[in-house]
Parts: sequence; structure tokens; C-alpha cells
Amino acid sequence: PTRLRTVDAAALESAHRAEPVAAGAAARELVGCGTSPQRQSVRIVNPDTGTVLPEGAVGEIWVTGPSVAGGYWNRPEESRATFRVRLADDPVGTPHLRTGDLGFLSDGELYITGRLKDVLIIRGRNHYPQDIEATAEGCHPALQPAASAALVVDHDGIERLVLLHEVRRQQAAAPDLTAIAAAVRQAVTRRHGLHVATLALLRPGDLPRTTSGKVRRQECRERLLAGTLPLLAHDAHGAP
Repeated sequence: PTRLRTVDAAALESAHRAEPVAAGAAARELVGCGTSPQRQSVRIVNPDTGTVLPEGAVGEIWVTGPSVAGGYWNRPEESRATFRVRLADDPVGTPHLRTGDLGFLSDGELYITGRLKDVLIIRGRNHYPQDIEATAEGCHPALQPAASAALVVDHDGIERLVLLHEVRRQQAAAPDLTAIAAAVRQAVTRRHGLHVATLALLRPGDLPRTTSGKVRRQECRERLLAGTLPLLAHDAHGAP
């Protein structure tokens, strides 16, 4: 059966731990991904030090076992950095795969919280972009589901939250930017305690994606800063 775990949102973001929800505190519900099969080992590791973290602590997921490939084809340096990393406190030196995913273990069950490279750090707290995107997507009928990217852009030493969002095809001609921006800001502030400095709308299909349909958040940020992202409209509330 599916295993669900409800954790304290603030502890997850600031202490990087999965802790029980305090009375009146914001919560996040996470879905378990199962346990590790025989001959397969899943560890939660501090990505900076390579040390194994205790149960309930959020870190990078490292895997070793027969299901792990030998590496990338004809890319030995990248293969060593991704497929053959070793734990700092492992005397045997068993090679592991760095998945790039963040998560934690609880009673042997693996819970994934996000991607290491996509985590948004705002005022010293970690925020997962997919959570912010999901909040925004449901707050106005003009917004296309599963078609947004939450980014952080530094301006004058201040981290500013930027949200890119495709509109539905029937709304692409003349979206009500004022109403959409107000709804998005209210929802994100209420649920995440964050201010959306800039909301940018795009036409359907203009958000950079992989061939499998996943949003390329890093490319979105690079193209936004370079001015090459085809924006339909944008609302910069107190930000450049």
C-alpha cells in the first residue's frame, strides 16, 4: 500500500529534516517510493562532505548495487564524478551513483523531496520549486497545468522569486495579467510565505523542456536573464 508521511514544512526547509507537524504549523505530505531491494543499497548523504546522514535528515540520494550502470558512454570524467563516487566514511570505498535527487529515509522507506540543482535558497531557507509551481498552477483558470518554472534571481544582493507560467491556449491572445498576478502572489504568500517579485506569462509551448516534457528550470533562468525567452506579458511587483 502507498505510504504517506506528513512533515513540518518549516523544519524541512530550514533544518532539512523530516519532523512531525507542530500544532498550527504548515505541513507537507510526501509519498513514499518504497524500500531498497536485496543487493541494492540506498544512502542519504551530505552532498558537500560525502558523509551518511541519519534517518529523517534530508540529503542527496546515493545508490549502489547491480542495477547501477557502469557510467556514461565515452565520458570517463563525468562517469567518475557521477557513477563512481565514494562515501567519506566507507573504508571499503564502494562506488556509488549520485542521483542528484534529495530525500530522506524513514523506517526503510525512501521519500523524495526534490532535485539538488533545482532547490531555491531564499533568505537562508530551502524551497522546492515544484511546490511553488503547484501552488500557482491551481490559483487561476487561465494558467496551464504543469507548465511553470519557479526561479531565484539575485538583484543587488537580494534573492528574488520569479515565476514563469504558460497560459492556456484560449487565453493567449489577451490574458488578464493583473488578476492572474494578484491570485498567484496571494496563493504563494499564504502557502509558502514568499513574495513573487516577478510573474512572467508565456504562450503555450514556449517554456523550455526536455524531450520527455520536463521543464528545464536552469535553461529558463539563463534565457530569462539573457532576454531570449519570448514573454507574453510580465508583472514586476517592486522588482526589476
